[in-house]
Amino acid sequence: MITNQHISYLIHDVVCNEDSEKPTISATFTTTHFTIKWQGTEYSELLFDFEKPELTNADFEILDDISSHIYQIKNNPAKLFNLYTQLDFSDVAYLKIIHFFINEHYLKHPTPIDAHGRVFSQSIEHRYTKYMQFPVVDVLIDAFRFRFFNKNKKQSTIYFTCDYDYINLWKYLGFTKSVWRLIRHIFFFRRELLVYEIWTMVYSNKRVAYNMLLSNRMYYKQEIRKYAPFQIRNLGFLLVDCSHKKFDFTNDYTCNAFKQYLNENIGVEFGIHSSYNTTKNAKSMQTQIESFERIIYERPRFSRFHYLRCNYPDDLSILADQGIKTDFSFCFSDSLMYRAATTHAFKQWSYQHSKPVGVSIIPLSIMDVMLKNTLKYSYDEALSKSKEKIELSSFLGSNCVLLWHNNSLYPDFERKNYHPKLLLELKKHIATLAEIDI
Repeated sequence: MITNQHISYLIHDVVCNEDSEKPTISATFTTTHFTIKWQGTEYSELLFDFEKPELTNADFEILDDISSHIYQIKNNPAKLFNLYTQLDFSDVAYLKIIHFFINEHYLKHPTPIDAHGRVFSQSIEHRYTKYMQFPVVDVLIDAFRFRFFNKNKKQSTIYFTCDYDYINLWKYLGFTKSVWRLIRHIFFFRRELLVYEIWTMVYSNKRVAYNMLLSNRMYYKQEIRKYAPFQIRNLGFLLVDCSHKKFDFTNDYTCNAFKQYLNENIGVEFGIHSSYNTTKNAKSMQTQIESFERIIYERPRFSRFHYLRCNYPDDLSILADQGIKTDFSFCFSDSLMYRAATTHAFKQWSYQHSKPVGVSIIPLSIMDVMLKNTLKYSYDEALSKSKEKIELSSFLGSNCVLLWHNNSLYPDFERKNYHPKLLLELKKHIATLAEIDI
């Protein structure tokens, strides 16, 4: 059954995880209910099994009601933002439902995983899939905070993030593939591109202007007004270790071009992009952090696992042991659904250690390779789906995390590369959304 420790975790590390000051609460128990008290207000809920929570018909009705409301107003940012104040819920098992999704009790057992060992859309019990089309848990968290703690919804954050899997195209391709790339330029009469890329072969390590993988297209540099409905942060994740011959690459961050790049991108925060096999060799994380410190001259505060390979929640202990505070890897590898039905930052409970893992998770919203390579979206489909998710995540939710790899934003990286154009249009859309008064 749920205990004082569990209640404290759900309040401090989930519902109020993003607050700098955590509320001091007290809890009492009867044979059927628990009651939480805070500054003269009370909240009661039926007892539930913390290790194996089950949703009732009443819980499903609440989730259906929230989903229906969101669908009706999904094109109205002001109504999305204020939805948590408008729904009149009585006798809702807030903490049980929040816990059920946050700690992923909706997954099948045993849990199917994809070729890279990741949870994906087929890992979900089918009857819960429809509730992950929207961040329904965010509505419950915001409503609970509003009714019990008298707290209004905070300004959300849009994160423009970039994973630097490799920073030199020619070293990544190797001699043979590089030659064939230039031959194709000749064959298809791409004279200007041929000349430019020959220059980059010579100078890509020496001058940032001639390194096509070191642009700032991935970041949002335009200022937005103080009272915009969201704030912007730019984050870069550096891969500093090669633990897998096929999926990792050894980058030279000591080259002059990258040093120039850092100087040109003051204000971008950098974290570590832990290598493919980090979860199989936890001791390698210390070595990776030492390499990162030699590049950025500070310890990383946040991380994203390469290929998003993380077995939640227990693999997060690898980060916690090294003092990393935030993970940005959490999503379904093959779907735009909201994993855990949330965009809120939260900590998961480790059933193995009977305590919360000391790393906050901020879910990943949109990833470039998912749109084009996995979901096979056309440009128009990718633009439409991305706009919708940005709006839902920013106005209904708490965080919107965008991921574009540095290589995908080189326009000539591959044929029919729509990513530079797509991200530019999304930036314009976000600039428009920033002018909306809530």
